[in-house]
Amino acid sequence: MLFVNNSNRGDPSDVKQVLFPLHLQIWCCRFWQLTQWECNEMTFPYWRLYWNKTSNGEISIHNQVFDMDRSSIFIIPPFTLYNTHIKDHRRITEGINVKGCRIDKSHDEDNLAKDQLLHLFIHFNLGVPFDRVLPGIYKIDIDLEQQHRLQRVTEFLKTENVNFPLNLNIYLHSVITEHVAHLKEELWQTTKIDSRVIDVIRLIEKELDKNLSNEVLSQHIKMATNSFIRLFHNEMQLSPQSYIKRQKIDKACLLLHHSDFSIDRIASTLGFSDRYHFSKVFKKIVQKSPASYRKGRVGV
Repeated sequence: MLFVNNSNRGDPSDVKQVLFPLHLQIWCCRFWQLTQWECNEMTFPYWRLYWNKTSNGEISIHNQVFDMDRSSIFIIPPFTLYNTHIKDHRRITEGINVKGCRIDKSHDEDNLAKDQLLHLFIHFNLGVPFDRVLPGIYKIDIDLEQQHRLQRVTEFLKTENVNFPLNLNIYLHSVITEHVAHLKEELWQTTKIDSRVIDVIRLIEKELDKNLSNEVLSQHIKMATNSFIRLFHNEMQLSPQSYIKRQKIDKACLLLHHSDFSIDRIASTLGFSDRYHFSKVFKKIVQKSPASYRKGRVGV
């Protein structure tokens, strides 16, 4: 029998457990009919979860091609370069070419399924360090019960596209984490980062609108500045300031994809002195201007 000596403590055990904090952010969840899905070398700074209710979808990476149907979901980590295609449709080998619209209650899925793709897609981030994983396309076979859970999501999306009640938000979180939990252990090897560096990265995330100096970052974890810079570079293969710059641009990509913020507002939100400076840094990293990036933002 276990006797609790300190009744003021919530946890009666002296064993310290190591649990990872997960910061799941869902950017969008949509159910669309697609008449064109010819996307070449798509890559985005967030995870994607795909489930097709029809069997005419195809997704590929390098020379590996996956057939898509309702018995499988596909999870794609951030910054994975991949291609998509609808079978028996004319193949377009350049750019991102998407045509389609939201499925609502007025649509007859049986008729749509004859030559269109019925496509559920969820964009999300898991936070530090879980967004820093090996790129790839991960296929997960699902049983009838799991298909039923995804069917429940699509039925809701037919009636509501804007206001998601709390219980559905919780339900979506459970759907995502259930399937992410099936990913192989090897995928997470790159997330094993020194805890001090993770603390700094979380500070950077929290205060991305500020221009944090190396001195401020090193003080946060009580290290000498030069020692901190060496530690950070060894763990992240980037200097702290280069990492901050990339994080600002990654966040800019998210805002260009998933918000209607003006480019001036995005620049200000991320702590850039003006739109010109922001655009210059963005183009250097992304190889295109923020305006051009936003034009090609379809990432279904």
